[in-house]
Amino acid sequence: MKEEKKKIMKKIIKKILKKITPKKIIDLYKKNKVNKKRKARLKIKLQPRNLLKFEVHLADHCNLNCVGCNHFSPLAEHIFLDIESFRRDCERISKLSERKIGELYLLGGEPLLHPNINEILNIVGQNFDTHNTGIVTNGVLLFKMTDDFWKCCKENKIKIIITRYPINLDFTAVEKNAGAYNVQLEYFGNTREITRFMDKIPLDLEGRQNALKNFRLCGKSNNCITLKDGKLYTCSLAPHINHFNKYFNKNLQVSESDYIDIYKANSISEILLFLTRAIPFCRYCKIKELTGGIKWAVTKKEISEWV
Repeated sequence: MKEEKKKIMKKIIKKILKKITPKKIIDLYKKNKVNKKRKARLKIKLQPRNLLKFEVHLADHCNLNCVGCNHFSPLAEHIFLDIESFRRDCERISKLSERKIGELYLLGGEPLLHPNINEILNIVGQNFDTHNTGIVTNGVLLFKMTDDFWKCCKENKIKIIITRYPINLDFTAVEKNAGAYNVQLEYFGNTREITRFMDKIPLDLEGRQNALKNFRLCGKSNNCITLKDGKLYTCSLAPHINHFNKYFNKNLQVSESDYIDIYKANSISEILLFLTRAIPFCRYCKIKELTGGIKWAVTKKEISEWV
């Protein structure tokens, strides 16, 4: 009886092995690898960070206006960061965190458009002890920046991070210029490759998506943490959706549950814990329909770029 069972099992195993082609084995391996990475990212996302990392718009608008920009910069009016408001916010976060933060990115829009960017850089240096502060820029305006700007970058240990778009810009000359001022220069994503394609997170205008699932799948949640007007958001879409709403006359709602007020929070731990949780606004994103490979271009400001 045992021998008969063994024979049957051998036949079954042979049939299974015939069906598992080398391609299927490779596909299974890749899928397993991806799942492991997702689980690792999810574990990090659902645990409070040791140190706060965040980003802030110095200008909501941009001089490049990429198609489908998920900061909605092509749709924004000319809005600059209020310096005194930013000073108060930095002082508050500095007090809560005892000057210790993980990362701070100054972006937009295009941050170099801000007429008083030097003062902003000094505010950062006065309030935080970090070497992980960077200006994320398309680089177009770098040749027009003054000596004082470069000196402020050096004195406050703020690096330049360039996203390389397929535009006419002499990146080698930019690197030499930064080197002359002893300012650290990097490329976004730690790659010198030109960004020729964009990702699109389609919006659900009715807000019918599963917020919790979206939060868990999204690469921006508890990662692209955004400071705006004394409030911290777990991602970059919610705080800037107002530009999309106004331009297309829509009503994707942002409520008090979508952010944490840094002046009402009692500790940095309370803030870090809040950022690990899904927010109601997550229901507007179709994360499962995220599309890559959209060819970079200048926007036509059509709603189809975002929905």
